[in-house]
Amino acid sequence: MRRVRAAVWPNPGRGPARIELFLGGDGGALDAHAGLYDVQGRAVVTFHRGALARGLTLRAWDGRGDDGQPLPGGLYFLRLSSPLGSAVTRVIRLR
Repeated sequence: MRRVRAAVWPNPGRGPARIELFLGGDGGALDAHAGLYDVQGRAVVTFHRGALARGLTLRAWDGRGDDGQPLPGGLYFLRLSSPLGSAVTRVIRLR
């Protein structure tokens, strides 16, 4: 089993989505960052920054960027980074 996982459901999707963040192992929370990036590597949404409990964490996402505007259709990357490692998942937003 991977120690760090990140997923989006549904993927591809056009409306609201569920973000799944997973940190494996035992113990307390770890410092982590989860965000969505466009193909140029620019951060467009921050889902989590700071201490994240080990295990599965779910976040609801309404399809909007940090600026409050709906993200256009296209390819994005969900990245979860922690001391355990990083996970990157391709995210396809439909128009």
